Amino acid sequence: MLMYNVNRTKNGLRFEFSSNYVYVDKTVESCINFVRERSLDISEFDLSIALHEVLSNAVRHGNKEDPTKNVLCNLFWEKDMLQIEVRDEGQGLSSGDAMKRKSGVLEPHGMGMSIIEGLDFECHYVCEKNIVLLKKKVKVHSN
Repeated sequence: MLMYNVNRTKNGLRFEFSSNYVYVDKTVESCINFVRERSLDISEFDLSIALHEVLSNAVRHGNKEDPTKNVLCNLFWEKDMLQIEVRDEGQGLSSGDAMKRKSGVLEPHGMGMSIIEGLDFECHYVCEKNIVLLKKKVKVHSN
């Protein structure tokens, strides 16, 4: 059975959803609305690209598009840092595999994380916990 849950936290949003691309789109839209409501000074286009990439990777590569497996996503903003944590229920990557992925930018499916880093997001893998963590400094937009 497909599932989609979203909860507001003090400084962000917490999502849990079945591996389904429709839920990736819903999650991205909710995250964009979150930063818009807070007038955070971040390109909505850049945020959308980064979120689509990490969430789609979790569905496609982590969970192998298995709808019985879930994706967890936490987005939170504190002081001047926007953080996105994505976890899937797949096998995970060894630290060596993570480095190969980061260096595989010329391969057809190896560009996503390089694109994210090109958008000035810090990208970290927590391989033993199956987590991708993105960070970006942002401030409240002054009108």
